[in-house]
Amino acid sequence: MRYRDFIRDLPYLAVLRTDLVRSLAEILPETGSIRFGETISGFEDKGDCVEVTLGSGETLHADLMIGADGFRSTIRRRLFGSHENCLQPLGYYFSVYDVDAPKDFATDFVSYVEPGHLAEYYALHDGRLAAMHVWRDERTGLERTEDKVGLLREVSARSHLQVRTLLDHTGRKDDSVVIDSLTMIELPKWSRGRVLLLGDAAHCLTLVSGQGAGMALASAEMLGEALKTNGDLQESLAHHEKRLRPIIGRLQTRSRKMAAVFIPQSAFAFRFRNFVMRHMPRALLGRYFSNAIRSEIKLACKTT
Repeated sequence: MRYRDFIRDLPYLAVLRTDLVRSLAEILPETGSIRFGETISGFEDKGDCVEVTLGSGETLHADLMIGADGFRSTIRRRLFGSHENCLQPLGYYFSVYDVDAPKDFATDFVSYVEPGHLAEYYALHDGRLAAMHVWRDERTGLERTEDKVGLLREVSARSHLQVRTLLDHTGRKDDSVVIDSLTMIELPKWSRGRVLLLGDAAHCLTLVSGQGAGMALASAEMLGEALKTNGDLQESLAHHEKRLRPIIGRLQTRSRKMAAVFIPQSAFAFRFRNFVMRHMPRALLGRYFSNAIRSEIKLACKTT
């Protein structure tokens, strides 16, 4: 696929999330500070503030503590208890990594699909190539696999030759490969006292939705607006959740529906899906993608 064929007149930029994070960090005001390699070993809501103990032993006091530490959030576990109460596995694993090789295809995006597994390659704005695998797997704990490249070789053993070849260009370092399960997070509430969960820690949508990073950014913007317009912290947090929860609910429902047909497991379902895709007019497929992105932009505008 060429991105331009599917998003028509919409502006776009393919960018790594790490580059986005770096850009956001660079525009922080002087009053903000970042401490790399730091962790939170404990926190206590004192009523008028949150007392936070860092892994280094230092103690901080804050009006509000935000846990935005991913869908396996340590903050969430300390706040609401065991992960098992809120994890909603979709039956897939995924892996992402950078490819240490130049792009050798003419389009912006290439996908190799087989029953139960897909491998996708994205051309980035600076000529780099990013890879993603998604596969059905009933095994548990694969995210703790030490030989991650070896696991991907197992998953891709019958894949297209290009997939197996590009696996040889992962930098040959297992720490450059991310593997985890596709798991949604469902919580009855996202805050307690002066502690709030944000992004995937609160409402992971998984990559099936295509909305995880976008909704995390929109949620942060909504929170900022709520804190500015409401004098009371608890009113601000309640207002933030009231506006965001219906949107997250719709996106999670969509993710469940899409997950069921995301990667066909049987050979028949796989061939049927391919037949439909192959004979669907490109203009119709492009209109579908374009309308979906426009609706997401309108949604983001409403949330902010």
